[in-house]
Amino acid sequence: MKKVLIVIPLDGDFRRDPANLLPLGPLSLEAYCRDLAEFKLVNMNAHRLRSPMMGEDSLYSSYLPEWDPDLIGVSSSFDFGFDSAVKLKRALHSKYRGTPVVIGGHMTTFRWEELLKAGFDACCVGEGESALRDLLMTRKFDHPQWKTELERGPEVVPWNKNSGNFFHHEVRPDDIPPYDFGAYDVPVGDSLPINLSTGCVGSCYFCTVSVNRSKRNRHRGIIRTMDDLTEYNRKWGVTKFFAVDDCPFEDRAYYRSVLKFIRDNGWKVHLFNVPLFNLEEEDCELISSVSVYDNVGISPDASCERVFRNVGKRGEWSDVKRVTDWFHKYGMKVLIVILVGYPFELRREIEGVVDEFSSVGADFYRVNIVQPLWGSDFYAEMSPFERPEMMTHDFLYKMVCQVDGSDWDRRWLEGIVPELERELNRKNPG
Repeated sequence: MKKVLIVIPLDGDFRRDPANLLPLGPLSLEAYCRDLAEFKLVNMNAHRLRSPMMGEDSLYSSYLPEWDPDLIGVSSSFDFGFDSAVKLKRALHSKYRGTPVVIGGHMTTFRWEELLKAGFDACCVGEGESALRDLLMTRKFDHPQWKTELERGPEVVPWNKNSGNFFHHEVRPDDIPPYDFGAYDVPVGDSLPINLSTGCVGSCYFCTVSVNRSKRNRHRGIIRTMDDLTEYNRKWGVTKFFAVDDCPFEDRAYYRSVLKFIRDNGWKVHLFNVPLFNLEEEDCELISSVSVYDNVGISPDASCERVFRNVGKRGEWSDVKRVTDWFHKYGMKVLIVILVGYPFELRREIEGVVDEFSSVGADFYRVNIVQPLWGSDFYAEMSPFERPEMMTHDFLYKMVCQVDGSDWDRRWLEGIVPELERELNRKNPG
């Protein structure tokens, strides 16, 4: 049986609470291929929490296990993890000389050419379960989702709205067995991530979820989901779950059944991003009864109704106020995340977020500059000279604008965003 080491580089996600989340992508690979290989899973973000003063290169060299893997996989989800993935690759090639180092994850799907140039032996685009299984069985990179060399000819367009996603190989949620957390290097605590759904039926201007994870929403059957939750609790004593996906409530009966099952067992779940559309008052009451925290986040992702429509969001603009009021009624505080900086957005609309959202009465506000992520409509519309080469950890701590608007420029936007956030939170102290 082969030995596979999967490592998650620093990707900025280590600041998320609860901190020691087990990344579902690598765990899914382990579950899907456990009959073909022995796995070790190392999350450098968790070790960063334990050694916050350690430099990135030292962190990688210190926490890579003394093992002799046949294959090394790097899983990088976030665009601003590009630099860290390359640094990790160097550490892996140095420690495990001659062992192939491959990379997958959301970021890889849109940046595989750059990653091959940076020295990775192969890149996996799209969902990786079937591609890894095929590699372990054949020992060849024959699966169409593996990229091992740069393709000549015209620029590869990863997604076309009319023809569909050429690299997507669908893996149904029910195809993946429960995870074996014994492969992970961080013990399971009392909280655990779960996927309630995958894919998205929307196609928001700035987002690539529907591109990479299927342009429709899917979920496991209710019985399967209940069985998994029960097994996690029985084996590891897990009482709190973190829903790592946006929960769109496309199928109200499914989500209500899952949440009621969690409530009836005395467990808790954190829904970090609740939709503004297709939500009813009883859903807000149910969410409040099972929530890990006394707060919930909702994201209109727009400064005003006109931008809300141009971005491609679903539902009605009035849902922002209505959903906020419902959560307040049931004792929940609300964080609203606003994105500004779309090229078609006007200066008065950006400046108007204070008046627009103060009336909503949320408890906390965050104003971020929207980023042109690889594969999105936003990125496709940028000129080649404007497209950012890479994102780094600085993205987390400094608002960076990549475009100019019709009546504003980047310097103005970067200066005003912190002021807008401060003014919103001053008027609505949570």
